Amino acid sequence: MKKFLLFLAVLAVNVMSLCAQDELTVADGTNTNVYLPIYGSYCDTEGTIGQMIYPKADLADMAGKDISKVSFYTAALPEKVNGCVLQISLKEVEEETFEYPEGTYSYVPFTDLTACGTTTLVTGETGYSFEFDTPFHYSGDNNLVVEVKVITVSNWASFSAYGVSQATGHVTGLAVYGSQKSGQAFLPKATFEYSGEPVDYEVKVTPASLDFGRVFINEDSTINVTVLNRGIMPVTPSINALEAPFSTTWTPTELATGQSTVIPVKYAPSAEGSHTGTLIVNCGEAGTFNVTLKGASIEKGSEMTVCDATNTNSYIPVYGSYIDTEDTQSQFIYPASKLSEINGRAITSVTFYPQNKISFSGCKIQLSVKVVDYNEFEYETSTSAPNNPVTEMTVVGTVVPGANDTELKFVFDEPFEYNGGNLAFETYVLETGTYSSCLFLGETQTTVSAFCSYKSWSGSVNYTYQNFLPKMYVTTVAGGEEPVEEGKTISYTAEQENGSVAVTLEDGTTVESQVTKVKEGEKFTVTVTPAEGYEVENLEVKAGENELNPINDEGKAETAVAYTYEMPAEDVAITVTFKEKEQPTAIDNLNLSNVKSVRYYNVAGIESATPFKGINIVVMEMTDGSKKTVKAVK
Repeated sequence: MKKFLLFLAVLAVNVMSLCAQDELTVADGTNTNVYLPIYGSYCDTEGTIGQMIYPKADLADMAGKDISKVSFYTAALPEKVNGCVLQISLKEVEEETFEYPEGTYSYVPFTDLTACGTTTLVTGETGYSFEFDTPFHYSGDNNLVVEVKVITVSNWASFSAYGVSQATGHVTGLAVYGSQKSGQAFLPKATFEYSGEPVDYEVKVTPASLDFGRVFINEDSTINVTVLNRGIMPVTPSINALEAPFSTTWTPTELATGQSTVIPVKYAPSAEGSHTGTLIVNCGEAGTFNVTLKGASIEKGSEMTVCDATNTNSYIPVYGSYIDTEDTQSQFIYPASKLSEINGRAITSVTFYPQNKISFSGCKIQLSVKVVDYNEFEYETSTSAPNNPVTEMTVVGTVVPGANDTELKFVFDEPFEYNGGNLAFETYVLETGTYSSCLFLGETQTTVSAFCSYKSWSGSVNYTYQNFLPKMYVTTVAGGEEPVEEGKTISYTAEQENGSVAVTLEDGTTVESQVTKVKEGEKFTVTVTPAEGYEVENLEVKAGENELNPINDEGKAETAVAYTYEMPAEDVAITVTFKEKEQPTAIDNLNLSNVKSVRYYNVAGIESATPFKGINIVVMEMTDGSKKTVKAVK
């Protein structure tokens, strides 16, 4: 009887593991996912489809697994789509985008997909899920096409069309449309639930890296790492001791099958600079996982975003006035309450953001600033100019935007000292572009939905406009300091498992891969530390096609290589390769046949006719005139 109960217990564990579901969320709606190829087409109210391709790189965790459920997300579904039945179908394809034949106006959809399940839309729900009738096995060798098709309309003829045109390069979201073309926004975000054959030991650690972004000095940010036991056998993860400014209060705990634990990793910088680290999660027979840590610390007020474009910022007073096609200006005021972090600092640049690409080019725009004691403009009537425009402003910089720019950045000619108060800005068109253009940030101070750029020609205004967000990004330096000039980029690659690379400036500042603001002429040191059993095979530092020579002679050592360079006028790329160390041969085992002469060198480079105690570099001149060098030990 006891043996039978034990058998049932083991069987229950295996069944639980077989039934345990894991999930993967892709295309979470951030800018990093806008590349997701999306196709949407309206056919008719009875047979409308939407198809989209999820890249296999985003689905790697599901390779070899069985998909059992897919969920999509939206705002609350409207009443009139209630009861609409949708069907989901899947197919693996090699293609990354949809075919768009020249001379046509639509994408070519994929055919022969496998129908997996249906769902019924419900009023008020914030998304919908498809439970699969039969799991879909995803090999992971190809990209995945997901199709949603309307098979039953509701009382209001509705259909599902996924996204805007992939050719626009900007995916704003997915949509469910009604017969009157009234849209309901969906995100490209989707969650896949899947399962696979159970194994004794299997652990999933997510995410694989943590980027804390920029954190103010003496403040902190925490991001969680999740460890999930997907195997049959229990595991007890352990972690390495983290070095400051990274830390965690997590303690090891045993995880049964299906259980997870959260490791909170805190980044708390105490000084300005860039920091990297590694969280090593050791799960015994389930493997060891490395989570890379990255963060940068800055002085509070050196960078800040003012008015992040949410509704809570819509009160910002804005005034825009069109004068004529050759002489256009606008003025707008940011309240002192939004700028308190930069009091006593000097502004070196400001950046404004369009919702899409700027789309106009060639005009030259001038920016001026001034501190004022009021934060709104006064009008006699809704159509008149303000009674209190800002005068005698300080010109701080100009910019010529390009049609494909995604921001409007003014780099100040000289730092502008800011010591509190409401800050007024004025944009002024100095030169028109291809056709007369005028830019003004905002409509009226009572209806600020966005900033707008209006276009005009032939002396009249065309009210086709480009939306700008009320968001502004500011960079500053301490009052009285010179701004950091625009610099170059240092990037590096290396076989990190065989060693590591560190780059520092002459003042000791750590330089990360792809960090700018390394000024021409500034000294930087590249330090390469091989892993145990490896040595540096090659260190290449290039500016364009030209290899840089170090300015110090002695850069090699037994455990590391460190050379110093001077930053050129170009960007710099650093490439490091490692190789396994050759094991020294014993002096007694050297084959000295056909040897004419032998010289011995120690690790310091001192020459001798007889071997040194320890490691020797043996240079042998052969009878045929060739030379042979080996490493040997006495």
